[in-house]
Amino acid sequence: MFVSSASQTWVHSCCSVGELCRALEDSSVSAIESDIIMASEPVMAHPPATASDLSFAEFLERCVSAQAVKHLKLDFKDPAAVVPCLELVKSQKSHLAARGQCVWLNADVLPGPGVDVSLFDGDDFVRTCTKILPTGVLSLGWRVDLGRGGGYEAHHVDRLLELLERHELLEPQRVVVTANLRLSLLGEEQEISRILDETPCEVLLWTGTGEPAVSQALVDAWNPRRQQNNRLGFDVKVAESAPAAIAANLAFAAYRLAKRFRVQRN
Repeated sequence: MFVSSASQTWVHSCCSVGELCRALEDSSVSAIESDIIMASEPVMAHPPATASDLSFAEFLERCVSAQAVKHLKLDFKDPAAVVPCLELVKSQKSHLAARGQCVWLNADVLPGPGVDVSLFDGDDFVRTCTKILPTGVLSLGWRVDLGRGGGYEAHHVDRLLELLERHELLEPQRVVVTANLRLSLLGEEQEISRILDETPCEVLLWTGTGEPAVSQALVDAWNPRRQQNNRLGFDVKVAESAPAAIAANLAFAAYRLAKRFRVQRN
């Protein structure tokens, strides 16, 4: 089933039993995003972590049996975890439908700013998801390096559009395109706007695990497009005050400088 990702209140990178319990009990949260890696079985963790106290099987069971209905975004970090997780979700398909729970299937399927290769083959990911779980909503984005990357460029968006065309996904309510908020605003052109202009897809702008919070001004920079289009949403951590925003921006700038210095030295 399809539910608009743009209208959700998100909890991000929910990867432990404690975090999941708090998210399920929080009435302000409507959707849970969680990262999946492959250990001896699929577990909920964000790289570089290699272990977790929460397996995917337990995560799914808790989410479909909780009193509160929360939509689920499964952010795959390892291609090996995709099939076993999809099979488990498929076994709960009727239960999820009866509860009205949407499941987004997310992966960074293309190289983006600062990155030469993706861990996923975009065509394989799309084919696998649509074959095993056609009721899931695809959520597709680019692998990025926040320390090295500039803005999204035309060729990044072109490759994504080509992927969508190959798999006949340019239809309403089929795909969410994800992009980093900070990188979406770098460069002369906001190439991510093309997704809204040229496709019926939703766009969800995010901040990553460990990334400093963004200022409200960065969110507001997209407000003119959000007022024009209800297909634009945010899953971002916003600084709570102006001083916190300044500190976060300085931390991010320092991170980028340090990352580029290490690359130059190597």
